[in-house]
Amino acid sequence: MPHNIIYNILTYASIVVWVFPAIKQYKTKYFFLFFIFAATDIFVISAVFLFNARPSLLYFLFFSVLVISFLNTNKVKKHTVAFFFIIILLITTATYLNIRSFDGVILLLPLTGILYFLTNDFLLHIISYNKINIPLLILVLYQVLGILKLLNILLGLYESEFYFYTASAFQILIGLFFSFFSVEDNRLNINVHIKNK
Repeated sequence: MPHNIIYNILTYASIVVWVFPAIKQYKTKYFFLFFIFAATDIFVISAVFLFNARPSLLYFLFFSVLVISFLNTNKVKKHTVAFFFIIILLITTATYLNIRSFDGVILLLPLTGILYFLTNDFLLHIISYNKINIPLLILVLYQVLGILKLLNILLGLYESEFYFYTASAFQILIGLFFSFFSVEDNRLNINVHIKNK
């Protein structure tokens, strides 16, 4: 099957599938995140088709809004060091690996920011409740897959198309998971025992 047909099938399947998690997660803490996940591809593809817009810029704007949605004044102060560390790390990595796509490197910033906050929430949940939240862990995995997909493209790694399609298929499966299960579903928590020193 030609690569462009596979790409189109995965793209449109993803658009359709990710509408349902946004509905399922309504009134949960992460509704806005799922709403952005559902709306971004629809908006970007429409804007590119109708106005020949730059997709990387639109993705950057959408994901930056998502990062901002995680923030409040206290969090901005608390996570300032982490933000600077992420920026320096990405710039250093891009320079070392000779990544020439400036748009791609810039897009990594909000994607990494989203991963940071999701990972932070996941770890805080473990510390606060002594429970592993499986949906949050899957959200972290989803974000990792997205970042690795982008890095794969930027670095032009061998068989990058195969990885892109495989990761996209897994992300669609994750979308199906969140179509049926809420992030706040207590049945999907696993008890852990953290020893206090």
